[in-house]
Amino acid sequence: MDAIVFLLVNGVKDWGCERFEAAHARRLSEMGVDPVAYRWSDHINLLPRPIPPELVKHISDSEGSWRCYVLEGDFLEKIEEEVNNWVDEWDVIDPDLGGLIRMAFLLSPGAIFAFEPQGEVVDYVYSQKNSDWVYLKIRSVLDRKEKLEGFIATGAS
Repeated sequence: MDAIVFLLVNGVKDWGCERFEAAHARRLSEMGVDPVAYRWSDHINLLPRPIPPELVKHISDSEGSWRCYVLEGDFLEKIEEEVNNWVDEWDVIDPDLGGLIRMAFLLSPGAIFAFEPQGEVVDYVYSQKNSDWVYLKIRSVLDRKEKLEGFIATGAS
């Protein structure tokens, strides 16, 4: 699945997992972005980025220290394979995207999750959603029997 997945959190400074320096750390620092990246699992890395302009308008509380991460790795492919039954049951590896979203929404009420399929626009904005809803929504848009949609979901603040 070719998509960009963003996660915006307020006040979260440490994810409690392996830290590493992001690529282009100097350039990120010059843009005012902390260049620390995190390895959430073998399938998900959180890479710091400037907050995209299309997501800034969804920040409900402009105070604090908002951080933006692009989620990178093969987690979408793993979930897509499972949802569509493309692999044998014993081959499926849970990339723990649900755990990451739960942690983000717990540590940062009002967190923002954006799923932008390549070549698609964001079709819907969902407000006041919880982490379980966001995870199930990701699974549903990766189901090839359902309509692919880009979306932004904001957590309950």
